[in-house]
Amino acid sequence: MDAFEKEPWSMIRKRGRDRFLIKSIGLYALCFAVGFVVVDVLLVLLGRSVDSLWQQILQWAGTSVTVGAVMGFYEWKQNEENFRKSGIETKSG
Repeated sequence: MDAFEKEPWSMIRKRGRDRFLIKSIGLYALCFAVGFVVVDVLLVLLGRSVDSLWQQILQWAGTSVTVGAVMGFYEWKQNEENFRKSGIETKSG
């Protein structure tokens, strides 16, 4: 972690892990939702039928939230390790 990355991460970690995870889940959910819509549109254009709309929405939501949470925890852990290795600690730790 270089000096440019240390300052923003120290501000993010002061706000807390939960806030970071909520943003991460939201970001991944948005990305997955767009991706799933594109895939379903392509399947319909290719002549395949898709499951019911509500079933698809529940699958998208479940997958998006799960991936967002897993990736959020992973990113938090990696950034914390890099921050600690950089030698800068704050009281909010």
